[in-house]
Amino acid sequence: MNCLAHIIKYILFVSNLVFLICGILLIVFGSLAISSLKDFLDFAEADSINTLPICILILGCIIFVVSFLGCCGAIKDNRCLVNSYCICMLILVILQIALIVYTWLYMNKILDSIATVVDKAWDIHDNQPGYMDALQMGYKCCGKNGPTDYTIIPNSCCGSLTAVCDPLQAAALKGCRLKFVDFWGSNTNLIKYAGMAVAAVELIALILGWFLSSSIKVSQRDKRTY
Repeated sequence: MNCLAHIIKYILFVSNLVFLICGILLIVFGSLAISSLKDFLDFAEADSINTLPICILILGCIIFVVSFLGCCGAIKDNRCLVNSYCICMLILVILQIALIVYTWLYMNKILDSIATVVDKAWDIHDNQPGYMDALQMGYKCCGKNGPTDYTIIPNSCCGSLTAVCDPLQAAALKGCRLKFVDFWGSNTNLIKYAGMAVAAVELIALILGWFLSSSIKVSQRDKRTY
């Protein structure tokens, strides 16, 4: 291979190491998101909000595997691996764009689905206070819309089930519906814009991969000629 091909080879290797890290981060985020919802998945309305974290988790796994394939193909000058990497990367870019478009078009629908978790937890809090307690301690909020929803402020509004909650401390807290939706909205936006940047970089990596594959093919043909 010529000098330019060698440079592209190592650029591709390093960039795929970065993608490996991105894949791991997506796996961690998706796992944490699913874990944060596990206490509420017995709500029928909560089923739909688990879709996005699962998609993120699966996407992270795919990025990890494809990037590993790209690293091996680039460092070993294996055209078969590089071609497989390019095909997988093309599919991956399409899937990421589809996920970004979905979150962009249906952001309000996603957030409405997320809000039903708090609505349902509030509807049953008289008989099953554990769900609201989990929300209030986890998201540092109080009540569905605010502390004024309660006649007597529960201890969980102050982050504990044992210590008595100071009403003045609880008064500064926001409602769980707003905090829960804001948390998921900000993280969804982060995934959306980060996904756009990663998809653009992956498209460049795809082009470099095809170029490297062509260079390996020419190099192998020259060796056979000599």
